[in-house]
Amino acid sequence: MTRDRLQELLNLSRLPNNPTSESHSINIKNEYSSIDDILGEYVEIRKNIAQLAQNLDTMRKSLRITDLKDFNSSKVEALNDQNVSIGQKLLTKFRELRQTLPEDEDFTLEARMKRTLFHGMHQEYINVWTSQEEFLQTYEAKLKKKLMLHSKIMNTVQSEEEVEELLANKTTSLFVNNILEETEKERRLLRDLYQRHTELQKLENSIKEVHSLFIRIQNLVLEQNDRIQMVEFHAQQASVHVDKGAVELDKAHTLKKRGLKCKMCIIMWSIVILTILLVIAVIF
Repeated sequence: MTRDRLQELLNLSRLPNNPTSESHSINIKNEYSSIDDILGEYVEIRKNIAQLAQNLDTMRKSLRITDLKDFNSSKVEALNDQNVSIGQKLLTKFRELRQTLPEDEDFTLEARMKRTLFHGMHQEYINVWTSQEEFLQTYEAKLKKKLMLHSKIMNTVQSEEEVEELLANKTTSLFVNNILEETEKERRLLRDLYQRHTELQKLENSIKEVHSLFIRIQNLVLEQNDRIQMVEFHAQQASVHVDKGAVELDKAHTLKKRGLKCKMCIIMWSIVILTILLVIAVIF
């Protein structure tokens, strides 16, 4: 591996008055205007490589989680996407720098510095990216294991081709989401059943109230029927008594006529007797 002399050269560029390197500083100033022109191109590259390594370390820590429910695959995917973007940018930058590298026969300080920085940074990038690829293989193996475990939990048979297709589509939480969806569906169904049960209880109470009302109405009808029968009986009795009263009135009217006749007869006989008595008295 090529030695990374970036920090050493940066320190050298910041100490131009150092007595041990005074002659070297003079030569460098004569060859190019500023050493920062060369080093500045690799500062951003080194930052990006450091960011790649930091993201890779974070993903490795996430992969060490043993509990699957605490494993955040979306975070790992986001960091991986970020590393891919940075890697593509670095690859493009290295291609541009390779085209501007001096020939191998050029042994000037500037040429040697450019080749050293380029090959050192490029090798460091390759090492980090190789570690990234190794991590992705380990990560994919763990995702396959996770999907197969979820498949067993869901009692669904998943072949390796289907699992790889799920990984290609980034649907690594399919079975967990299915479990959550089924759980939420059952909860909604349970809430609907409980609400329907409550409504049926209310309906049952209403039916009981209506039934009680009908029973009361039936009792009232029975009571009214008894009263109607009593009224009908009294009406029949009244009709009978009316008929009897008419007969009695006829009898009374007949008796009244007879009484008048008797009175007339008695009066007439009394007059006759008085007349006879008067005649006899006059004669004698």
